[in-house]
Amino acid sequence: MGAAGCSGAGLRVLAGTHPASADTAYTVNTAADAVDATIGDACLTAAGKCSLRAAIQEANANPDLTVITLKEKTHKITILGMDEDAGATGDFDLSSPITIQGVTAATSIVDANFIDRAFDLHADAALTLANATVRNGFTAGQGGAIAAEVAGTSVTATNVVFQGNNSRGRAARPARSMVGHWVIQRSTFVDNLTSAGRRALFLRSGGAIFDSLFDDNSAEYGGAITTYSLDLRDRGYPF
Repeated sequence: MGAAGCSGAGLRVLAGTHPASADTAYTVNTAADAVDATIGDACLTAAGKCSLRAAIQEANANPDLTVITLKEKTHKITILGMDEDAGATGDFDLSSPITIQGVTAATSIVDANFIDRAFDLHADAALTLANATVRNGFTAGQGGAIAAEVAGTSVTATNVVFQGNNSRGRAARPARSMVGHWVIQRSTFVDNLTSAGRRALFLRSGGAIFDSLFDDNSAEYGGAITTYSLDLRDRGYPF
């Protein structure tokens, strides 16, 4: 299985992986999954560290862009609690523009630990994810890795590996977008599973995929992509 390139009208794709500027920036310095001690002041857990969860909670309190830098660590979700939307338990809930920048996909890992999906985007959220792996997401609904189902949300993934994510609901997909907007560049979808429905990636609204690999994904009706509005074009790679 090889790579596929596709483009969509009206899309602006950023070639680089580094944001030009940000009002706030945090560097995650612990792999522990811990909440922010006091939201709105600084990224500090009760142990005095800046966790990925705490950084996202602080970012959600800021309506402007926040850049979060990951070091070479595996950030594993360990706090149980699905269907909570404040980011305190289960998946990482986003409600503002956030860039999460790793070192490489091999070394900066977000592991949902089969507790929940990894990221859930709510109103006003925009996730730019680069140089990271998102793995082992699970949901009984849709979007085992990332869910972007609210109008106005967006996901840009560059040099990202989506691996081993699992969605088991009716018509479920490991990565899901109903009205959110996706741009995927130089990324890999591998070993993702849905027990029903279609494909590793489902896009109903606008989006584009460039130079990305879909390999060994499984679903009831095929493993790669379902789209209603994506301009999918072969750049000479097998697909």
